[in-house]
Amino acid sequence: MIFKPLLTLILCLFMNSGTVNLVSLRQQLDGAANSKALAEKFNDQFKNVSEKSLPILQGFKAISEMVLCKHVVSPISKLSHFKKGKRLLEAAIAASPENPELCFFRFTTQSNVPSLLNYSSDLQADKRVLINALKSGALKGDPDLFKRIKNYMLSSKYCTAQEITMLKSL
Repeated sequence: MIFKPLLTLILCLFMNSGTVNLVSLRQQLDGAANSKALAEKFNDQFKNVSEKSLPILQGFKAISEMVLCKHVVSPISKLSHFKKGKRLLEAAIAASPENPELCFFRFTTQSNVPSLLNYSSDLQADKRVLINALKSGALKGDPDLFKRIKNYMLSSKYCTAQEITMLKSL
């Protein structure tokens, strides 16, 4: 179980060195959701991310592909971006299955994609990872991610009334 603390240390080092600023990436992602130009710019910065990169960077690359779906008109392009993003996200999660941010990416995606895409099989598992991360204090070092996950979960139709009550107490 040395892997989790080691990954946290590595992420903190990257965040502090200015190489990877997760809060900034999340803010850019927020903007990308509402602007085609920002979505394309957000996606462009992950062109050099590969399967050998940190799983969190793979996850951001994946979500940048999925955000592009919102801004393209062609159904073929939408499906192409979705499939690429899904493949990348699943690979990132396979490399780091308990990473709350990656599970959050998948949970939010699966919560919002049309049912005909048949991409909802991990909602309950991801919900458990996210709730456990919130409850356990695992996100204590990342208040931005804690707030984002908590707020999303509070508004999620996939949380029970009991879970919502518990989340409100955190």
